[in-house]
Amino acid sequence: MACSIFYLFLVLVSCLSIQISQSATSCSRGYYLDSGNCYPCEPGTYCPDGYRQLPCNPGEYQDSFTSSSCSSCRNGYFTTKSGSIMCNVCPIGSMCPNSDRDPISCPAGTYQDSYGAVNCRDCSQGYFSTTSNSHQCQICPKGHECPRPDQSPLACRPGTYSYNYGAYSCSQCSTGWYTTKSGAVLCDICPEGNECPRTDQPPSMCRPGTYSPYPGSTCNSCPSNTYATSYGQVSCNPCPQGYECTQNDQEPRACARGFYRDGSMNSCQRCSSGMWTKNTTSVRCETCPVGFECSTADSSPEPCRIGTYSSSINTVACTQCDSGFYTLEIGSIQCEICPRGYYCPQPDTAPLACSNGNYSDYKQTQCSQCSSGYYSLTPKAADCIICPRGFACADPSSSPQACSKGTSANYGATSCATCSQGYYSVHNTSAICTPCAPGYFCDDSTQCPQQCPAGSYSSAAQTACYQCSSSCSSTPGVFDCSTSAVCKSELYVELIDTYPAVINYITAPSNALITGNADSVLVTTINIPLDIGNPYGSFIYDCYDEDLCNNKIVQKQYEELHVVNYTELTIKLTELLYNNQSISKRQPIECYNRNNQIEQCSINRNCQATLIIEQGRSDLLITTSISDRRPGSLVGLRLRSKSVGNDYKKITISYTCNKNRCNDPVIVRQIRQIFFDIGFINSKANSLKFLSIILFITCLIINICTRFMSY
Repeated sequence: MACSIFYLFLVLVSCLSIQISQSATSCSRGYYLDSGNCYPCEPGTYCPDGYRQLPCNPGEYQDSFTSSSCSSCRNGYFTTKSGSIMCNVCPIGSMCPNSDRDPISCPAGTYQDSYGAVNCRDCSQGYFSTTSNSHQCQICPKGHECPRPDQSPLACRPGTYSYNYGAYSCSQCSTGWYTTKSGAVLCDICPEGNECPRTDQPPSMCRPGTYSPYPGSTCNSCPSNTYATSYGQVSCNPCPQGYECTQNDQEPRACARGFYRDGSMNSCQRCSSGMWTKNTTSVRCETCPVGFECSTADSSPEPCRIGTYSSSINTVACTQCDSGFYTLEIGSIQCEICPRGYYCPQPDTAPLACSNGNYSDYKQTQCSQCSSGYYSLTPKAADCIICPRGFACADPSSSPQACSKGTSANYGATSCATCSQGYYSVHNTSAICTPCAPGYFCDDSTQCPQQCPAGSYSSAAQTACYQCSSSCSSTPGVFDCSTSAVCKSELYVELIDTYPAVINYITAPSNALITGNADSVLVTTINIPLDIGNPYGSFIYDCYDEDLCNNKIVQKQYEELHVVNYTELTIKLTELLYNNQSISKRQPIECYNRNNQIEQCSINRNCQATLIIEQGRSDLLITTSISDRRPGSLVGLRLRSKSVGNDYKKITISYTCNKNRCNDPVIVRQIRQIFFDIGFINSKANSLKFLSIILFITCLIINICTRFMSY
């Protein structure tokens, strides 16, 4: 129908042009003149000036009559010939940038999926086109990358992958993953026991000393105290105790003897000094027992040799016994103290007994000869005996030799002294020579004094009488020396623990007549039975006169000398040793024995301690023993002091313990301080010596005067 309308239009125009030509000499624009006639310009041409009809140029078109110009083709349309009545649309797969030229095919890497396009489109990232005239791009397949849209897809290289379509580039395998093939869609995870340092190479097995615990992990060095000796291990083996793993790629090495390792150590350690191991692969070191020495850590303990000891564990070398100690056993934990009366020159030999005339205290390496004036008649003597009065001890190993008539000797004499002129001694074993009384003369020291004849006189200690003047008495002197005597007296007292203290006389003093040898000795014994009754005691002293030594004056002197001190001593020692408790309130306690070791005392036994204080010694000799007596049958504390002449020789204190360690050095010092505080050791000793001297001198003077006056 459109064509019919078009042809109808042409007929009308032709008729009109014929009509015009008949009357016009020039044509309007859109018309052209031909042979005097005006004709309308035809489609495909244009009539710019009313005279000519020109064809439309390529790239232009005219689809109507009477046009004075042609129209340019729209973008995306083209025509390559002249006189075109219409433009052609640019086909798909091509582009038409110029309307007067033929379409251009889209090059590789581009496409056009629409008609009438001026330009081709670039393929999107991940798409490609390798041919021209493409009306679409292809998506990059899996396992490939498309970095350029005009090239075919590239397969992913080993170590890379592409899981999705349309990848511009392949992705690198993550750490712990790998792929050895091209075009991989996915990477493979590195298996356990292996490591993948490079993503494009197959897994490498972990070397000895390393491990990989889970897939995708790297090989790590075995931690301290672990090891791995094979390839491809997923874990390291723990180093067993008693072994060391200093090289984690080698088998464990056993600890040598003398070394050990427990779970907390990185390597075998040498045993501490004095410790040892039984064998190799030791987990711990053994303790070196007492009585043994462990000189090296790789050898078994050796028992201490004779003469040596080890009192503590882990001893490197046994200690030789100190001077004055010994041990005859191997494996000794202590040395024995060399006893009194013996000497121990070598620590590995038995004690040797002191010979006659010698003595020793504890811990001596040789015996001491008795001092001048002392003697010992038996072996094993702990001390020497002072030579008695009236005797001489020239040889300490022999019995004392009695002094003959006319001689005398005091305590500790090595020889008898001849009586001086005017003195006499008519008995053997005389302690002193008696001065010749006034009115007598002594020309022979072995005979009794002789009376001066009537008409003569003499003063004391004369060997001859002198003639009297007319005023002198003619009465001969009187003196009988043949009946000279010395008596001993014993006084018993009871100390009542009341305030003030009171003395009760248990027995009347008794005299013991001793003729010829009067030892000036004062012996004091005090018993303090804390769980039996009141303290009681006795004093034994020498007398030279029957009446004087037993009269109330002497007793009063003893009262004033002893009562207050012994009462105070009782109170203080009770507080210190027994906490004011009776001994019968027993409980198991510990005390030191003779070897200075702690020993348990049971309920049925008593620990007793003895302290000895000797005149002239600064130390306290301490001995300790355990009695088998039952409680309540022994004295709680016994004090015995002995004064010999002017020498306060010895104080012995024995007491029963009622609490732990009551005989330790601390308690001993406290006991000694109590005796110092109450003046018993110093002041009392001096008082006792002074009393002995006073008694002796007083008795002697009264005796002589009484006998002399009786004549």
